[in-house]
Amino acid sequence: MRFPFRAYTETEEEFQARIEQLHRDMSDLCRKQPHEVAGDPFESVYYSQKLCQALDSGDEAQARHSLHEMLRTAPTEPGPRLIASTAFAQLGDASESIAQLGIAVGLDPEFYPAHLRLARLLVIRGEREAAKALLDRGWVYYRKHVSKGDLDAKRTHYFSILDE
Repeated sequence: MRFPFRAYTETEEEFQARIEQLHRDMSDLCRKQPHEVAGDPFESVYYSQKLCQALDSGDEAQARHSLHEMLRTAPTEPGPRLIASTAFAQLGDASESIAQLGIAVGLDPEFYPAHLRLARLLVIRGEREAAKALLDRGWVYYRKHVSKGDLDAKRTHYFSILDE
């Protein structure tokens, strides 16, 4: 049985109110102590915020601790793996950055942002054929999110990573 699609629309004011509430919620979360977020569904978000703060302040030990905790609290989610990849790259650990992206692709083959980032890193390392194969697989999922009218332009842009 097919259910009729009902588009949810919100006014600009409702959207702004929702975003402001989200901002307040994230600010409140960031002010908590680790024991206050233990077991909370947003625990990995808490550690991703702490990770950003540690990277901004140059505190490598805190950044690595926050990375560990973020991945511990969301081991099967590809999003935190993408964040971890970026953090490891900032910490100068290129191999771990690539490994986290590989894990993200393995966890969710449809998570095309990991395909794109991993392909870019592979191109930088001179592994163009591996990057091409990865992009070919990722394109299958990425194109599901592109309107037919934009398909050619988006495909060109998507594969432009190979020309970098």
